Amino acid sequence: MRTQEYNVGIYCRLSVDDGANNESMSIGNQKSMLTEYVHKNEWNMEEIYVDDGWSGVNFDRPDFKRMINDIETGRINLIIVKDLSRLGRNYILCGQYTEIFFPSRNVRFIALNDGVDSLNTNNDIAPFKNILNDMYAKDISVKVRSALYAKARRGEYLGACDPYGYVRDPKDKHHLLINPEPASVVRRMFEMRANGCGLSKIAKILNAEGILCPSDYDSFRNHNPDEGEFTPKCRWEDGSVRVIVGNEMFIGNMVQCRKRSQSYRTQKIMWNPKEDWVIVNNTHEGIVSRELFDRARNALKERTRVIKRRDEPNLFSGLFFCADLTYGQ
Repeated sequence: MRTQEYNVGIYCRLSVDDGANNESMSIGNQKSMLTEYVHKNEWNMEEIYVDDGWSGVNFDRPDFKRMINDIETGRINLIIVKDLSRLGRNYILCGQYTEIFFPSRNVRFIALNDGVDSLNTNNDIAPFKNILNDMYAKDISVKVRSALYAKARRGEYLGACDPYGYVRDPKDKHHLLINPEPASVVRRMFEMRANGCGLSKIAKILNAEGILCPSDYDSFRNHNPDEGEFTPKCRWEDGSVRVIVGNEMFIGNMVQCRKRSQSYRTQKIMWNPKEDWVIVNNTHEGIVSRELFDRARNALKERTRVIKRRDEPNLFSGLFFCADLTYGQ
């Protein structure tokens, strides 16, 4: 009987949740263990796939997708991982790959430390291992979220990027300092809004003057001149103006936890109800005064009727408006 020839792909994964100082879980340790196992069995080492810094609940990983593509093209017919948690920590998707995808493509799967080998029939422990790995991911998610909410309640800034108009304090990354250049734009936006200028008009003025919107400004700050001239990709829109002139962060209050992920398994982001936002007063220097903020927020609550040519102004314009319409924030 001819022995099955195997073209092996070993898959290694490590995330922050696994612990940066956990040598037994390191990429180097995984590579060494699995490579030795392949050579011991005299199989053909076809490819090594590594996703370093990727969560196990996310299957949209670069090298994992590359591995799946190599399976689809027939390059790989044996996948080996250190244990089932390296494949992933979503028991639903792990089961789909180990119970359906791999078998349907005649791919053998081995989770070395868990004693799982799809060539054997006695792999009943695998589903339970996957569930435990999933529970671990859920527990980590709960702990991380709890820690972040605690930091937010202390007024510590948690954003990955500097908010428009501010920079993070180099001495304390959770504290904000005013960034003069964009801060002047923020003040001007509040003043225009307070004086009755509409959201669309404010956006149009900023675009006409070539003022970078928040996303482009952040990209510009990190742009490498050696890569050529910076080219803006976005424009100011009504929504971006509305977000700024309605944000209490610009009067010195820290406003966080406005959004959350739907589940630790998905990347879908959902808005929290406003009562669940974490707002801490006077955590940093404000760019505008409370008085200007309130004027800007209330400015467009009154309906302003545009007077057409040969049309007389309505005496009640700005005093009465339809209850079905909403303005401002």
